[in-house]
Amino acid sequence: MKAKPTLTDVAKVLAGRCPRRLVEERERKAQGSGSGTGYVGNLGQPHHGEVDRLAELYRSRGYWTGTRLHAGLLETPLPVVAELDLVVANGRRAAVVEVKTGELRPEHLFQVLLGAIAWARLEGQVGLHREVSAVLWHPGLGFPLYLWTPDPEIPLARAGQALGDLLAARPRVGPECVVCPLAREGGCPEGRAYLGGRS
Repeated sequence: MKAKPTLTDVAKVLAGRCPRRLVEERERKAQGSGSGTGYVGNLGQPHHGEVDRLAELYRSRGYWTGTRLHAGLLETPLPVVAELDLVVANGRRAAVVEVKTGELRPEHLFQVLLGAIAWARLEGQVGLHREVSAVLWHPGLGFPLYLWTPDPEIPLARAGQALGDLLAARPRVGPECVVCPLAREGGCPEGRAYLGGRS
C-alpha cells in the first residue's frame, strides 16, 4: 500500500470492508491528489465547527478539552496514529469524542473505540490512569452514543490483523464483490471466482 493506512482504514476493515478494495481506492485518491501519504478525510467546515462548539461547551463547564489531537495506536514498523477530534477530561475521567456530521456508518464505532484505546495508552505512558470512555457524537441524533471500552488486548490484536490485511492488500471475498469493479473487471481473481467468473 503506497498511501499510508490510517486509523479510518483500519476501522473500515474491522467493520467488514474489503482491504484490497480500500487499498485501490486510497491509491487512486493519492494519485489524483498528488500525495502518497497522509490523511484523507472529512475535515470540512461543518465538522470543525461542531468540534469547536462542543469544546467550548465543555470548557465553559470547567472541563479540560483538547481538539485535533494525535495518539499512537499500533506500534508496528508502520505505525497507525489515531486522529482524535475532541478529548474532554477532569481529574478522574477522560472521554474521546468522535464527531460526525455526515452519514453515520459502522466503521465510526470502531474509529472512536480505537481512538479511546490509543488515548488511554498515551495517558498510561505519562502516569495518568483515568477511566477513558469512547463517545460518538452526531448533532442530528441529539444525544451522544457512549461505547463500552473493552480490555484493549483483543481490539488491538484485531486492529493489527486489519493493518496486515491492508498492507498485503488481501481481499475479503463476499457480497461486496458484486459491486466491486476489481472483481467484475478481473483485478481481483478471488472476487472474480466468488462471482463465478461472470463479468
